[in-house]
Amino acid sequence: MKTSEEAKNALRAFGRDLAKPASREVASSSGRTERLGMRITLEVARRMAAACLYTPGMTLVDLVEQSVLREVARLERERGEPFPEVGEARPKRGRPLRR
Repeated sequence: MKTSEEAKNALRAFGRDLAKPASREVASSSGRTERLGMRITLEVARRMAAACLYTPGMTLVDLVEQSVLREVARLERERGEPFPEVGEARPKRGRPLRR
């Protein structure tokens, strides 16, 4: 189990990583990846860091990928079909969509 100081340091490092906006593709052992930078609320960042710190073997990348894949699958089920491929297109930046 991590100490309180280790947890604080992990949160600080986590916050700095999120503050660096970047989008760059790199190769990894599991295929092509893309680096994304975005801002999230401090509460969400802390909950993510805690989940990773106290779940053996869990990394932030694992948590984000698994969560995003589950949500996209849910949205596709709700939609009734998979989303079409987007190629090189990118979503608009800015304020979130309102539901």
